[in-house]
Amino acid sequence: MNKRIYWIDWLKVFTMILVVYAHACSNMVVTMIYSFHMPLFFLISGFLHKPRAFKDELKVTIKSLFIPYFILTFFFLAIHLDVNYKDYLFTSLCKLEQTPFYIRPMWFVFSLAIMRIVVSLLRTLNNCIVLSLFCILAFSVGYKLKVIPYDIDLFQLNTTLLSFPFFILGKYIAQKDVLSKFNKLPLWPIWIICLPVLCLALKNGPVNIFRCQCGRFLLLFYFNAVFLSLATFITFARIKAINQYNYYIEMTSKSMIILLAYQFTAISLLKIVIDSNTIIGSIVVTALVMIIGFFISQFCWKRLPILFGKKR
Repeated sequence: MNKRIYWIDWLKVFTMILVVYAHACSNMVVTMIYSFHMPLFFLISGFLHKPRAFKDELKVTIKSLFIPYFILTFFFLAIHLDVNYKDYLFTSLCKLEQTPFYIRPMWFVFSLAIMRIVVSLLRTLNNCIVLSLFCILAFSVGYKLKVIPYDIDLFQLNTTLLSFPFFILGKYIAQKDVLSKFNKLPLWPIWIICLPVLCLALKNGPVNIFRCQCGRFLLLFYFNAVFLSLATFITFARIKAINQYNYYIEMTSKSMIILLAYQFTAISLLKIVIDSNTIIGSIVVTALVMIIGFFISQFCWKRLPILFGKKR
């Protein structure tokens, strides 16, 4: 049985906080967050991914990603009662841009599932790295030439191509034990370099991976996203104080799919009574979404284990 990596739980929760905060308000800080928060999620996912035979990976991915994906999206669609269910099955699989905004964060789950299946077919890390480079080239050429227009992007191909290199970077870090090479290096130079990199992110312009918006320059987007994701990843790996068990953190970490599915609904309701465009308001909304999400996840863990890829 694999030992749980507690600092990864803390990192996942921190990244989820960034996601919620970025969805709750709009300011300069949000532009910085968007430049790396989803790449960091994919990096973490790649780091944690265990190599499996294709048949086994398909079973695990269906159970832990696709089934929760459909259950949660249908549930939140039912809550809002403004969806044509006749067309939903197709759009949820093939044209995610046409799904209602309050379940769009689930795009991450869909792309992640595709990546895991593809990696199981490639078998070796070298093949994955070659495919990652191809993805960057294919996205750059294909998106510029509008080979697959965004509004008819079947199976989120553009978004998955754009994000795949971050997933493989996470796998590379895990398989090559890259973290051990940073153990003796001080963190402060990395933090200092982060400041100009964040400025570069602002200069590059707004980023939205779901919409395949990479700012002004694709390579600058990759540089900013890789550096900031790695800096955050390495920092959490080096903080010994968080590498210990915490029930709230572990439960929240296990509940990423639930939090992704419910956050927009919660944010919309909280915005009725709280002005999230202020600094204090945005922090309060983010904190409440995370706290309420914990209790929802705790209930689902006991009553609906299928949402966690488990049986009763």
